[in-house]
Amino acid sequence: MDKEFYKNDRTLLVLKNCPHCRVWLTFIGTLNAKLPLNKQIDVVEITNYYDYGIFDNPKISAYKKYLTHSYPILFFEGVRLDSNASREELEAFARSLVHEDLQIQEYNKFLFTKNCTFKKIPILGKRLVCE
Repeated sequence: MDKEFYKNDRTLLVLKNCPHCRVWLTFIGTLNAKLPLNKQIDVVEITNYYDYGIFDNPKISAYKKYLTHSYPILFFEGVRLDSNASREELEAFARSLVHEDLQIQEYNKFLFTKNCTFKKIPILGKRLVCE
């Protein structure tokens, strides 16, 4: 696979009976509902590969060298997020990356959206002012 594939691909790899995977799936499912079809995160079940070594999806062979035996794994436009991350870390990571792609924009208090400029002040020199 070429670098463009990894830069543009959004994939979540999950196991069938994994409780941690179910938590990630619920969040990714609600996030996918808010995204347009061409920007959604693909969910790939890799239980057959994990148990038997069967490649039943072409994305498994593309990400084979990056797979560890801890799932779920999120590959998002060249960045990998492992299962060591909690749901809150996943939520913060995913929302910060897709906030511009959402069909209906949401308010996110953690995103800095103010315009800042330096203004000259006679005594102190410069001061940062955000509007």
